[in-house]
Amino acid sequence: MTARRAYADVAHGQIHVVTAGDSGPWVVLLHESPLSWRVYEPAIEPLAQHFRVMLPDTPGYGGSTPGERSWEVPDYAAALLVAVRQTVGDEPFIVLGCHTGASIALEVARQAEGQARGAVFLGLPAYDPETRADRLAHWAPDKAVSPDGSHLADMWDRYTRIWDAPPLAAKNRAVLDALGALEHYNWGYNATFRYDPVPALVALGIPVLFLTAEHDALADADRRCAEMIGARLAKLPGLPGQIGVRAPQRLADELHAFAATLDA
Repeated sequence: MTARRAYADVAHGQIHVVTAGDSGPWVVLLHESPLSWRVYEPAIEPLAQHFRVMLPDTPGYGGSTPGERSWEVPDYAAALLVAVRQTVGDEPFIVLGCHTGASIALEVARQAEGQARGAVFLGLPAYDPETRADRLAHWAPDKAVSPDGSHLADMWDRYTRIWDAPPLAAKNRAVLDALGALEHYNWGYNATFRYDPVPALVALGIPVLFLTAEHDALADADRRCAEMIGARLAKLPGLPGQIGVRAPQRLADELHAFAATLDA
């Protein structure tokens, strides 16, 4: 399956976009920070059997122009929605997001005003205020290039710590993506930690699927949110996270099944 690359012009610069697939409904996949579309790369081929797939890089990550340090989640979503509409036109789409990408996906769905026909969350950061404050203070401190190169090992150690025994190639890709955005790698994180997704989730009014790795750090948050709004929760047993890398066919199958319920 050949993935096609393009850039969408938006107010602050450009959004890098990867697309694949020639038929079926549109699905937009938003990555976690500070990574890129490549966290879904293994899933592109199985997804493109049923969907037209759009994978944009969040502003500041991958190949997309950074926004501002002061941006909040709705700002990221607004820029991405411009890129989405340049790609899919006025056709409906399903939006999927993981971790920081889940918060942004929620806002994309809210701002799309009915064009988003369903939303899928792979770990929605629905933290209580105390946890959000702690994450802001400690999770992603500012970083810069070190003269001795220690920032390289530091980022490798970070993904050793926060990902549970990932495939080596996926870990290497994550580190490269994070290093490529080093001086603003935490902007997306911190916008997410300042954002409470619950009000928007409760008011969303479209079908929602929580697709959760059993041992993901946000698995409990997904369970609580699914119960709160009466959404379906699909748990992937044994997985620590990174569904697009570790279980790409399951991701495609679950998304296909979800899409079928929207047509029923």
